[in-house]
Amino acid sequence: MRSLKRVQPHVLLIAYGSNVAFADDEGFAAFRSGLDKLLAAVQPTGVPVVLLSPPPQKLEFEIAGNFSEQNRRLQRVASHLKRTASQRNVEFVDLFSLWPMRQQAEQLTDDGMQLNDGGYRQWAKLIAGRLFSDKGAPWTIHLSA
Repeated sequence: MRSLKRVQPHVLLIAYGSNVAFADDEGFAAFRSGLDKLLAAVQPTGVPVVLLSPPPQKLEFEIAGNFSEQNRRLQRVASHLKRTASQRNVEFVDLFSLWPMRQQAEQLTDDGMQLNDGGYRQWAKLIAGRLFSDKGAPWTIHLSA
């Protein structure tokens, strides 16, 4: 929290829960507890919070395991983040639902999980589109890798 106070951000984007794709029910319980602790520490600072769900994993890259099962777990994470955002009155961007699954996986990831430059561009566009769509604010995305 010292870093947060020192940096004084205008908004805090929290991308939380990707590792739950590889966890059992105990891991999901730890995710929920960790999220609650994180938000309890951050919200009193007054910095606006945006919760970001993880995007789904691309099924055509079955090299890393059963992505169907992992995506089922990520959907559970996204649902919990959405409920938590509503309960705590913070913004939520559901990248799991918004993610373009029809796009070729290699255009967005290196291995079905890890985003590449194109994936991070898509990630940023979806977040900005959700946060600014009804506010009419102009925005641009600048990425350097």
